[in-house]
Amino acid sequence: MNKNYNMLLCFDFGVKKIGICFGETIAGSSTPLPVIKNNSESMKKIKSYVDEWDPDAFLIGCPSKPSEDFFRQLNIFKENLKNEFKLEVIESNEDFTSQIISSEFKNKEYDSLSAQKIFESWVNTKNE
Repeated sequence: MNKNYNMLLCFDFGVKKIGICFGETIAGSSTPLPVIKNNSESMKKIKSYVDEWDPDAFLIGCPSKPSEDFFRQLNIFKENLKNEFKLEVIESNEDFTSQIISSEFKNKEYDSLSAQKIFESWVNTKNE
């Protein structure tokens, strides 16, 4: 694992909403944050999380076989993150992370729990 990345904001990107969690790589712990709507105000809300949590980089879940439209929107989102915050954007496979979430947790914060699973999967892979 790259020691430069102790604190990450992790995203489960969606075209309508974005799940977010804060991850700490040394202990491997993470905290789900409120889901935000994917709209013109998204970067303002993400900026408030960046100001609060001071991450070293961003981690974003990427499906292995996205649709063309989703892939285009995901790339725009990644570029916006890079340009706005000047932090590296790390990609991690997000396949099956949504399916891991128990049905009892499939509420409004479901996407942030998925972001948490993306972070956990990435940390576990990096520690192998």
